[in-house]
Amino acid sequence: MMEYTGNYKRMFSKELNQEVNVLEYRDPESHPQKPGACRWYYCECDKCHKEIKSHMFVVQSAEDDVELLYMGADCIRKFH
Repeated sequence: MMEYTGNYKRMFSKELNQEVNVLEYRDPESHPQKPGACRWYYCECDKCHKEIKSHMFVVQSAEDDVELLYMGADCIRKFH
């Protein structure tokens, strides 16, 4: 099961045109040589539509904490 790591970043998103919080989630049971199966309800990246296996980022509105996007580790690097 994905667990919140306690890491988050607040930023202004040009793509969403608003202040957002980006929260990091990881699967503690996954191992680098043995990727774990996603046990989170949302297992697909909203950007590339690939399966999120062990490292997920949730983009929330900073104003009201509404979850806007679920993204994998590759796509969050390109998120502005």
